[in-house]
Amino acid sequence: MKKIKRYLAVWLVTCLFISMLLPTEAGAEETEAETIVSVSASSLKYNDNDAGTGYAAVSDNRTAVSENTELDTESSSISENDPGSDTVKILFVGNSFTRYHKTDIKYSVPNQLQELARLTGKKVMADCVTNGSARLRYYAGMSAKYKSYYQQLVTKLMEEEWDYVVLQEQSVVPAFSADAEMGPAVASLQKLIGKLRPRAKLLLYMTHAYEFTGSENRAAIRAEELQKRVGAAYLHIGSECGIDVVPVGMQFQRASVFYSDQQFLSKDGKHPSKLGYFVAACCFYQKIFGDLPDLDAKKLTANVPQNVQKGIAVLVRDPVLTTNCGPQEYLLAGEKVNMQVLDSTVSVKYSSLDKDIATVNSKGQITAVTEGTAVIVAQAADGRQGFCTVYVTKPLSFGRKQYDVGLGDSVCILPEHCSDEMEWRSSHTDVADVDAGGVIRTKKLGKTTIRVTDLNNPDSTASFVLCVTLHTPKNLQCTTGKKLPQTKKGNMIGYQLSWSRVNGTIRYQIYRSTKKNRGYELIGKTNSTSYRDQTAKIGQTYYYKVVAAGRNGAYASDMSDYVKCGSKQAKGSKIRMLRNKKTAVLSWKRVKSAKTYLVYRKQNKGAFKCIGTVSASGKCRFIDRTRKKGKKYKYKYTYKVVAM
Repeated sequence: MKKIKRYLAVWLVTCLFISMLLPTEAGAEETEAETIVSVSASSLKYNDNDAGTGYAAVSDNRTAVSENTELDTESSSISENDPGSDTVKILFVGNSFTRYHKTDIKYSVPNQLQELARLTGKKVMADCVTNGSARLRYYAGMSAKYKSYYQQLVTKLMEEEWDYVVLQEQSVVPAFSADAEMGPAVASLQKLIGKLRPRAKLLLYMTHAYEFTGSENRAAIRAEELQKRVGAAYLHIGSECGIDVVPVGMQFQRASVFYSDQQFLSKDGKHPSKLGYFVAACCFYQKIFGDLPDLDAKKLTANVPQNVQKGIAVLVRDPVLTTNCGPQEYLLAGEKVNMQVLDSTVSVKYSSLDKDIATVNSKGQITAVTEGTAVIVAQAADGRQGFCTVYVTKPLSFGRKQYDVGLGDSVCILPEHCSDEMEWRSSHTDVADVDAGGVIRTKKLGKTTIRVTDLNNPDSTASFVLCVTLHTPKNLQCTTGKKLPQTKKGNMIGYQLSWSRVNGTIRYQIYRSTKKNRGYELIGKTNSTSYRDQTAKIGQTYYYKVVAAGRNGAYASDMSDYVKCGSKQAKGSKIRMLRNKKTAVLSWKRVKSAKTYLVYRKQNKGAFKCIGTVSASGKCRFIDRTRKKGKKYKYKYTYKVVAM
């Protein structure tokens, strides 16, 4: 009954954490566009567009193998290791490379590790959450199709106060998708475990390699190359996340060479044999407790010959080769860096797995060739390896030396070749500032230099001049004035221009041309948002543009879109007076393409004033009822009809 109550309590707490954590920590969009929509304590709802794993051909085994009852039996099978305050509690998270279960065959790293602990007087409780073909992103809640894997992990995490949590990725993902898939999954799990079990230390389980025959979207790869790529991926991801790596794969390969008469792989040529799981257990024992003492091989269930047991115990003491390079290096094309093993007593051979990206000579000098990612390996005669993942990038650069941006705008101008980590600076933050993501916010008219530095390669920098200018005036319109300019020839017409206000403008400049796309000349300036052109001739088509300018014309905007203004005087005008002498009827000939007719009248020697408009769709006639009746010759009226 107590045990039942304990599991009920664990389940309730698990449901609570699922509802709290999944949307913020584990719910993430993945390549198949699976997104967690909502979470409750009793169920999870998803948008699931996953048509399948997409990697069935490279699965670590064929069926799910994680069942809590069976796992609990494994944990409790070591009777001497009853949990206590001095018991080391270890949780493994992975797939069949951690625990293999098929018919009557049951192998697992946790069982082998517990056996080694029992034989050496250590108290260990080791358990696991494993599913066939599982990837770490499934446990991180990054795939809606495998939501149950996330639930399994959270449940198991809440059962014990774990000292160690071991993360094991699917066997070929590190070689093909280290940065795109494994890295984000490890980072997500690190956050999740850090919240649920902050005292637990994370370890990465570097798996062994095998002859990979390929799949739909993965090329075949030999075991030796696969091991190097997997090893390099684990080390550089572990370095980025601050997680120690247990180099099982490297030691597995070394043991296979030193003891070639032994079978370290199972009959399928991929999964470890019981001896292979024993090698993995020895690696974890070495990492957690230190050197493994001599044991009586007869007491081991793995049926390990005495000499092999002693040899493996010594072999796993050798660490991965350390070099003066980091697990990852960022170089520009053409750059060089020396990779030297720090142990000068070791004879080493250097090789590049991606020679078209970066090469390495016999002395360890790496030369970046072209943009991409390359794995550089240093291998000692005893099989130990050192790795460096080289990211070759092109220098940061911008397409132009200067960019003009409107006052008050927020823009992001990225270099042509971006880095994942860049630092931005503005030389004059009063003109414009820039945030960590490269978003620029303009504050006042002026110039500032925006500089960006690649933090992965501080020698790679680029800059441009940002000129903060006024916005281009909009909504430019043209209307005809109420009066015609008084000239000797009487052939002028006044155009009234207007536009929207531009913040920060000191003066507007008006340009005019008789050609739409060229020949614009400055004809006037104004402080307001309107301007009257009294120099336009009737019968001529004009194009106008407006520019907003600062003090002394500085930091002016681009020219606005043009507005077209054209007119033509109607011909054949006739005037007929009615009997009351106050009404005049005007008529004229229709002007082709006219839209509106403006009727102007002047009294005696005064100016022509617009007294009415007539739509071009109607009759070409206008009735003037505003004439004044006076003595003979006192009032003289002249009419003019202009087609627009």
